[in-house]
Amino acid sequence: MKFQTFSFSFVKRFHLALLGAGGVFLFLSVFPLYSAEAITVSPPRLELAGDPGSVINSEFKVTNDGTQSAIYYSQVENFEAGDESGNPVFVPAREGLATWVKVDPQFSAKPGEQITIPFSIQVPRNAEPGGYFASIFVRTTPPPSSANEVSIGARVGALLFVRVNGEMREGVTILEFSTKESKRLYTSLPVEFYYRFQNTGADRVKPEGSIIIKNLIGITAKNLNANRQDGSVLPRSIRRFESAWINSGGGQEDVNALPPSETVDGFFASAKSQFSNFAFGYYTANLDIRYGENNNTATGKYRFFVIPWQLLILVLIGSIVIWLVLRTILKLYTRRIIKQHQNTNFRK
Repeated sequence: MKFQTFSFSFVKRFHLALLGAGGVFLFLSVFPLYSAEAITVSPPRLELAGDPGSVINSEFKVTNDGTQSAIYYSQVENFEAGDESGNPVFVPAREGLATWVKVDPQFSAKPGEQITIPFSIQVPRNAEPGGYFASIFVRTTPPPSSANEVSIGARVGALLFVRVNGEMREGVTILEFSTKESKRLYTSLPVEFYYRFQNTGADRVKPEGSIIIKNLIGITAKNLNANRQDGSVLPRSIRRFESAWINSGGGQEDVNALPPSETVDGFFASAKSQFSNFAFGYYTANLDIRYGENNNTATGKYRFFVIPWQLLILVLIGSIVIWLVLRTILKLYTRRIIKQHQNTNFRK
């Protein structure tokens, strides 16, 4: 009886294992695993220009970084400013530049092969002068045929910045220039700045310039790059640019320098940080921006204080201790001189 029970249990488990293995095999057959396919598109950005009614011819390169031959598919979409961080939002090609682009819909590449993909842009005769923006994507799967269809696969794109020549309007406004959280009083560096740049013109604008920080008597304490990321502002959009005064010592702030991710806690740790990057007093930050073909200017100004009170308390305590020590030494020296003088007079 015990042997029959053991045999039945073993057979049952064996059948369950076979069913499980078959289920896994069926799942993998119906839903194959997707492996990441490496694609490189270069250059990542193309800046082109043309007149209304003209044809612009250009090209980009696609490299198959994988280990197998691959078929790629092209897809063109317009892009616009998504938020004030400068991240683009891609929209379907229903109008605008994406509908002007002609590119092969499908091409292939061997492992490690780099191929050149030509394309053309047919600028309409009635196109308004200004900037137009799109992206040519290279996909590992065909693009969806409708908005309701979902296509799974990797895609890498080259951004197109196309300028239609002609007389166009330029308009820029500095909406805001301030420090983070609009602080006016700091105990130490860094001091983080930002400004909001609005482009109301017809073409993209890349602001260039600096934030010059001066102390109370007009001496430059630091010079900051006003566009550290070398970013542009698309037409009819707002972009926020950030910069920071991190290190003391004057001169130009390193473009790659970033504010520390952790705050300094503790009295003595704060005093040490204030001593390492010393700043003290009343400062004025002057924003000076240049933009456009005519080097138009936009300016801003912000005033703030840096009062390193932890370091000042230690300096004050140290000064009092030194004063007391010197005062005591002076008293002892004076008493000694008086005593010596009295002894000399007594002998006489």
